[in-house]
Amino acid sequence: CGIPDQAAGIFDGSCDIDLPRLWWPNGMGAQPLYKVSLTLRNTGRVELDRHVDRIGLRSLIVVERDDGEAVVQCNGREVFLKGGVWIPPGLFPAHFTSEDYIYLVGSAADAGMNAFKIWEGGTFENDIFWELCDETGMIVFGVDGIYSSGDDGGGTYRLMHHACLFDEPGIEPDENNGLRIVREEMSFPCPETLTESLPENRRWINGPDMDDRVSGPRGASAILADIVWEWPVASNFSDWIWLSQIAHGAFVCDEIAKWRLDPSCSGLMWEPFASCWANADGSSIDSAGRWKALHYMARAALAEVSVHGVLLGDGMVEVHISDFGAVPRDVLLKWRAMGMNGMVFDEGEMSLETRGRDPAVPVSIDLVSVLEHYGENSVMIWLYVLDMEGESIASDFVLFAPPKHLELENPRLAVDIDDTFVVDGEEVFRVTLSAAAPAFWVWLDIPGEQAQFSGNFLCLEPDVPVEVYVSTVNSMKQHEFRQRLVVRSLYDIKTAINAS
Repeated sequence: CGIPDQAAGIFDGSCDIDLPRLWWPNGMGAQPLYKVSLTLRNTGRVELDRHVDRIGLRSLIVVERDDGEAVVQCNGREVFLKGGVWIPPGLFPAHFTSEDYIYLVGSAADAGMNAFKIWEGGTFENDIFWELCDETGMIVFGVDGIYSSGDDGGGTYRLMHHACLFDEPGIEPDENNGLRIVREEMSFPCPETLTESLPENRRWINGPDMDDRVSGPRGASAILADIVWEWPVASNFSDWIWLSQIAHGAFVCDEIAKWRLDPSCSGLMWEPFASCWANADGSSIDSAGRWKALHYMARAALAEVSVHGVLLGDGMVEVHISDFGAVPRDVLLKWRAMGMNGMVFDEGEMSLETRGRDPAVPVSIDLVSVLEHYGENSVMIWLYVLDMEGESIASDFVLFAPPKHLELENPRLAVDIDDTFVVDGEEVFRVTLSAAAPAFWVWLDIPGEQAQFSGNFLCLEPDVPVEVYVSTVNSMKQHEFRQRLVVRSLYDIKTAINAS
């Protein structure tokens, strides 16, 4: 494209692109980026300056509905914001590398997130952050909040070409027009992260060191009190840490399920997204880069299709299916009521058509007689949504009692480990998990090793194997991996206290 010669010092121009490939937020489509080169020449055609950028072709705006609530639209389609509040990624930002940015932004995309809100007290991030958000489909907003009132806006101006930013800076979603941010629920960093800075003789859960890691006058006891309200009491330091993460993840995922069914909600985020210190907070990635339970558990809650069961009391369950897809789809809802020993009490299925986020078409399941006979502490229900090819695209489960009251049976977890093979250029182990009875929040860990799991904190239906791919920072042989891998579940936490 060319711009006619201009006599004045300010000018503009436009360029038509045939059959443009549109940029979409993560989970809604691809993120094609176009290279744009701007060249300034004098009347003698001598090049004076050149500027090169990458842009995405899209519209990204906030639209106010008749009810006063705001919704985000990209290319005319409504976007439900799913993400976290981005705080400075380290106590010393200058020490943060490109690889660190790649890891954090990539982790957000892997979990199904599509947005970051910049924390008001944050700093202006390096160029690679904005470039990565363009590449992965992460919408970024709240940029204006990091400038003082006297700022000339130059920082914002140089970002305007990025596809990840809204078309009109400052006209963005906030908590006054439909955005929900979870802040109060917290969990501790992973045990390995804490042990790196906490001597062994200082590792007790309500000791002074742990109190110092929780904001507020009540210290660690504030988190512990919330845990024991619904969850079993742990018997050791590490189990308290894991239990705080499981409780945190379950709470936030319930919030996601609730708010994605509410048309007035434009999105849900947690604060912060990733922590920069080894304290208890609402993050899903701790200060050492380890994924907490929330990050793994949020994948299903943030997926395009989700299913959620709501207790109505007296054994009635209301099932909602939420679909972020562009068009309705035909699905099969299957459910199975089961005892804690794996015995099936009742089951059924129903063909449905999803209707986006519309909560008006729930399915009711009557288990009143089952609960009257077996008791609420001994019954649960599995929920599955299958596509027309029979593939499971969403799942959930419903408990009728708090986890601490469940009469859990030994799930007799079976762990089968294959030797390493290459997935996406990375060497991984394949671990197949199965259970003989319902197993809740099964997690894998390799003490002393930084590892990444394709899935973790899983709930296993009896005789339904689940594959997990595991990559480790340091190379391992199969026998070493087998010796060091630890697989546990809520049953182990609950029985450990009974045995102590």
